[in-house]
Amino acid sequence: MLVKLLRAIVYGQDGRVWWTEGGTAPAWVDIEVASRRLDRDRFPFIWLFQRVPVEEDALPDFNVIGGEGCYAFDCRVDGVEYRYHEPRHTDGGTVLWRSDQGYVAPAEQVCCDIAMVLQAARYFCAHGAPDPGLPWWPRIAGEYAGVSSDTP
Repeated sequence: MLVKLLRAIVYGQDGRVWWTEGGTAPAWVDIEVASRRLDRDRFPFIWLFQRVPVEEDALPDFNVIGGEGCYAFDCRVDGVEYRYHEPRHTDGGTVLWRSDQGYVAPAEQVCCDIAMVLQAARYFCAHGAPDPGLPWWPRIAGEYAGVSSDTP
């Protein structure tokens, strides 16, 4: 597996104090369990890294946020960020993180299928790249490929 570090973000009852769980050399089952535990509140997101050690504020190589049947996910490869993107979803935004600062994702970035989220994560863990069978929106140096930066 190319992923060397799993960080699952956990919030306390107050919704403000947080810490990470997980660790180095995660097995696939660890990543799957952390993904299925996501609940938009106490367990709002997981980060996967392909290298250790990582700086405390480093961006993850693969990120999943959400829970309870609604997720957004992205990965970073060679300086390009790939976000899951389903242009047929157009119904506004979805709250994917309720604790602390929270996060509302645009509808086209929301996936309501945990099997698809796990497929994307598993492919990334094995290949270090976005699954070519899923719809992605690449962002290169502040711009989405072929689209102005004003577009989400």
